[in-house]
Amino acid sequence: MDQSQESELGSLDRLSDLPDALILEILSLLPSSIRDVVRTTILSKRWKDLWTTVPRFDFDFCDEDPNFIRGVLAQWKAMEKQVKELTVQLKPSMSIEYYAPQRLYSCLSLTTLSLSYCSIQIEENVQWNQLRSLTLEHADSVKVSAVTMNRILLAAPRLEQLILRPLEVTEDFYIVSASLKFLEIGLGDYDHSVVYAVLGIWAPNLLLFEFSGDVYGICLLGVPSLTTATLDFIDEPPPLETFYQLLWSIRHVTDLTLSDVCTQLLHEMKEKDMFVQLWNVKFLKVTTSKVDKMLHVLDMFPQLVTLYAELNKWSMDQEFDEANATLSTSSLLHLKTVNIEWYLCDALILPFLKTILENARVLEEIVFRWKGNPEMLPGLPDLWESYQTTDLIFI
Repeated sequence: MDQSQESELGSLDRLSDLPDALILEILSLLPSSIRDVVRTTILSKRWKDLWTTVPRFDFDFCDEDPNFIRGVLAQWKAMEKQVKELTVQLKPSMSIEYYAPQRLYSCLSLTTLSLSYCSIQIEENVQWNQLRSLTLEHADSVKVSAVTMNRILLAAPRLEQLILRPLEVTEDFYIVSASLKFLEIGLGDYDHSVVYAVLGIWAPNLLLFEFSGDVYGICLLGVPSLTTATLDFIDEPPPLETFYQLLWSIRHVTDLTLSDVCTQLLHEMKEKDMFVQLWNVKFLKVTTSKVDKMLHVLDMFPQLVTLYAELNKWSMDQEFDEANATLSTSSLLHLKTVNIEWYLCDALILPFLKTILENARVLEEIVFRWKGNPEMLPGLPDLWESYQTTDLIFI
């Protein structure tokens, strides 16, 4: 036996002398593939079954073979008592559909579960009493039904975070949970078509809600604790009455993010005297292709402190209609900061800035998130001389 082999065996012996708990923690933190963890069985008799009690595994995209993963999970003794975090990320397959093993549903210690392209078949006896976070990515491929979701929520009374993206909704879909605090739902993009179903949510302790996609009906039945909401309708707006009711149900939020479709719905509501004032909103982020219309609806947010305007959908062939941009005298009285994200360099921005400066009496700064040269905006220096109390910052 040469010197290098003796050195390797000596290192192995020193590692084997460590307590099982420490070795298991080292194995669970290995940055390499799970295959390398399983291969430790060949090191010695002591290591033969040691990997089966590792408290945490991360199945990454390189471990895409469903048979391999099925075998690992079948032998993983720790799943029954010790596993707290489990992430399974698979590649999409047209020929093989992978189902999570049934023993996963009786894992009493599980607190965090993340599945990607991994189907679930939940029976009646699910025991996820400690589960705090559940992520189902590519839920459109694994077909999470309304019945399955109801069983999940009943089996996880302590669930605080739920992420479903993208989700295929073909029937009325309800999420009912007294423990949920963070909810993110992204509907799948099916040829840019609207989903003719109702998405209903009852979550009295919900703090953050993020939604993206197009659905005919969305109803937040009871979310009195909600503080932060994102509404990202992409292509097809819901009926105006549905959107009105949705805004009314979240009128107490403090942070609100709205897509371009939502901004145009707000303008349509105001034109039809369907006026909702969201008195608690302090931070508003809007994406818009109609800057004048966006300005026109800002008086719906009378306590607004920070405005983040993403104008990247505003094209140079559009005009700024000053009639649409009129604001009431009570608008923007509390506005202090305006963030503008815009990739164009054009004088079209000047009427927008002028309207903001004329109405925001306590405005402290306007931040341009734009890599262009301020000198390329003709008329900007002259405009700024009239409002020297406001800082202009380019990032």
